[in-house]
Amino acid sequence: MRLKTLTATLAGAVALSLNVALADFAGPWFTPVSSPMLNENIFFNDILLPQIVEGADAEKGAARLAAEPIASLSYVQDPSVTTTAKREFVDQLIRDYPQYEKEIRGEMRNADFPKIYRRIANNIGYEFRNVSHTVAAYMVTGWIVSNGRDTTPDQERAALAQIAPVVARMQTLQDPALRQRLDEDMMIYIVILGDGFTTAQRKGPDALKTYSDQASALLEKNLGVDFRALDLTAQGFARKS
Repeated sequence: MRLKTLTATLAGAVALSLNVALADFAGPWFTPVSSPMLNENIFFNDILLPQIVEGADAEKGAARLAAEPIASLSYVQDPSVTTTAKREFVDQLIRDYPQYEKEIRGEMRNADFPKIYRRIANNIGYEFRNVSHTVAAYMVTGWIVSNGRDTTPDQERAALAQIAPVVARMQTLQDPALRQRLDEDMMIYIVILGDGFTTAQRKGPDALKTYSDQASALLEKNLGVDFRALDLTAQGFARKS
């Protein structure tokens, strides 16, 4: 996933214009505002991750999972949900950095997170506004920023084939309203994570290492996922031996 060519300068521009350490400034943005499954580490740590990686290997990886029928978790967009997700995200950021409210509102006013994320999804062959695909993109992005490495098309296809069937079976996501809200939140954080990563890349190896170290720690704290303990191969995610 070539995040460098797909994300706009959002988080990075804010951090640099405020003279705030990039990784520190991105810290509050790792915790979704109104997605209970993510906030409580239930979604990734207790439900999704064990089903994805337990027993995953070259023989039982993406090829087997890709054969499963995948129920669609797409939805018809309610524009009010999109607006609310962005507003609550900006409000959370301002609560964490009240001294920069003016600058944050200026940077975020015209930020179209779904539009930016759609470019990412199209580039890697994932469906836009399909939450099972967005979860896969979120996991791939988390792995990229934590490990400081881009992914290949084979890895991206394997992650989707591995994750989408698990997400599609979740009863909670049969509620279209919750489905969209989770999707909106994840699109925002994919863009923010990716933009912080690409901004750090432009600043050089030391900045990239700092960002990756702090991103990895924050993701593990907030999601319960240690992405550095996972391999991502052409067979999908698996725990490192």
